[in-house]
Parts: sequence; structure tokens; C-alpha cells
Amino acid sequence: MKRLLLTNRTPATASKITGGTYWRFSWTDLDTGATYDTTVDTTMRNFPAWEPLIYAPNPYGVYTGLNIVQRNTRHHRAVVTADAVPEMTDQLASQHEAGVLHRAVINNQRSQSSTFHNLFELE
Repeated sequence: MKRLLLTNRTPATASKITGGTYWRFSWTDLDTGATYDTTVDTTMRNFPAWEPLIYAPNPYGVYTGLNIVQRNTRHHRAVVTADAVPEMTDQLASQHEAGVLHRAVINNQRSQSSTFHNLFELE
């Protein structure tokens, strides 16, 4: 099961497309270091499942129950669908702590990649 770290939640923004309000969430996969985004809009049928993350004073932590899909986004990367039901497994103290953990995961992935590359480097 994927464990995703919530690293950012944008403030409420009026949607020009739906007429509702939307929030954007940024995630980091704790196992791979991959990053994903989710956009949740008040007009979506699954909006109530996301309200705890939207209105929580501190939503930062590790979540499961999220679905990652490949989509043609303008950034050409996978996204976490808003059809999922996020479930927090570990709460962090703050967004700052989430940022520190995000950087540690990314640095760990880079060092593992470098180690793997060095194992197969030809002399």
C-alpha cells in the first residue's frame, strides 16, 4: 500500500471552470520519492471525503488509501485522484516537518540511485 506524505495544501481558490472553490494538495511517495498533486473542488461528488484535510488546522502527515493514476497533465506526471478516500496514518507537527521529511526522502532516493549506478559502473 502506498504511503504518501502531504507536503503542501494551497489556500482556497475560486474556480473559473466549475464556479466552486478548489484546493491543491502536494504529495511525496515515501518509498520512491515521486511527487504528485491532487486538486479537490467543492463541486466534486467526493468532496466530503477531503473535508478533513481541507479544514484541519494541521493536515500534514502520512496518508494511505490514495489512488495514483497516469494522466496527461500539463506537467506530464501522475496525479493522486480526488476519487480516493485519504486516511491519515501518522500526523506530523507542522508543514515545516513535512518539508524536512520530504527533503530526507528525496536525498535518500538520490543516494540510493547513485549507489546503484556505482555498482554497475564500467571501468
